[in-house]
Amino acid sequence: MLQFMSKTLSISLFIALFTGANLFGQENDKLIKYREKVDQAAANTAKIQEMIAACEEDIREGTSLSKSSGKERKAQIKEEKRLTKSHNKSVSNMTKNMSKMDREDRDEAKIELKNMKEEYKVERKKLATSIRENTKLQKKGDSQAAKGKANLKKNKQKLKDAKAREKMAVNKLKEAEKRYSSD
Repeated sequence: MLQFMSKTLSISLFIALFTGANLFGQENDKLIKYREKVDQAAANTAKIQEMIAACEEDIREGTSLSKSSGKERKAQIKEEKRLTKSHNKSVSNMTKNMSKMDREDRDEAKIELKNMKEEYKVERKKLATSIRENTKLQKKGDSQAAKGKANLKKNKQKLKDAKAREKMAVNKLKEAEKRYSSD
């Protein structure tokens, strides 16, 4: 009978130890899962912060492109006005002087006037093309900055949510550590 009790006691002890070890293993697995969730939440937060930095860079680049293109465009419009004014003045002066010229000089002046008009057309066309390109660049910069601002707003909200999730994961981990350490 004593032998039977000792066997029963040793089996009971073995079961108790095995159950305790198994519970410790389960608790450890749960803690590992909580830690993984905390790490995952922290990584997600870092990723969103990188996205926010990219949005801020887009805003800076777009604003810079828009400003520089706008300044260049204004300068070219000014140059176009100056060119037109200068051309019109030259044509007017030449036309007035042609009435005072003899026939040969007048023919030469007409050829020169024609060449002046052609040069003016070419220069004006170059400026008009450049103005259009700078207008496109300015619009592109404005668009890029606007998209960056919209994405920044969305990502800031995502960051706020991610930080809240990270905080919840950390709190759950702390609670689990307290719960399993008190057992």
